Amino acid sequence: MEEDEVFLSILDGLVKKSREEMERTGNLSMENAWPILLKGQYNHIKHLDEDVSRRLVAMDEKIDGLRSEMDQRFDGLRSEMDQRFDGLRSEMDQRFEKMDQRFEKMFGLLTSQTRWMVGTMIAMSGIFMAMIKFMMP
Repeated sequence: MEEDEVFLSILDGLVKKSREEMERTGNLSMENAWPILLKGQYNHIKHLDEDVSRRLVAMDEKIDGLRSEMDQRFDGLRSEMDQRFDGLRSEMDQRFEKMDQRFEKMFGLLTSQTRWMVGTMIAMSGIFMAMIKFMMP
């Protein structure tokens, strides 16, 4: 900014000199036209810079607002998905529990049936052995 002030003070002095020449002679030489042209362009660029800076600040504010809104939406989505997955997990746990109960019931039946079958087979073996022993001389 200090360079701008130095530049403007020099340019203002040259513009003042150019105006004095115009008032004195009624004409403007090319050498004295350049400071006026530079001053006009500098002012134009300065206004453009201020406008761009203002727009960038506004754009940053809009982006921050959009980012905040997106964060809220994603947080809501995350929460909703967590609830759904928790519900699915609970439902699956219940189904697995039912399946476990069915398997336990089936294996319980198989175990008792297996005991009866083994017992029956041992009894039948004993009977066959006794029959073979008595039938053989």
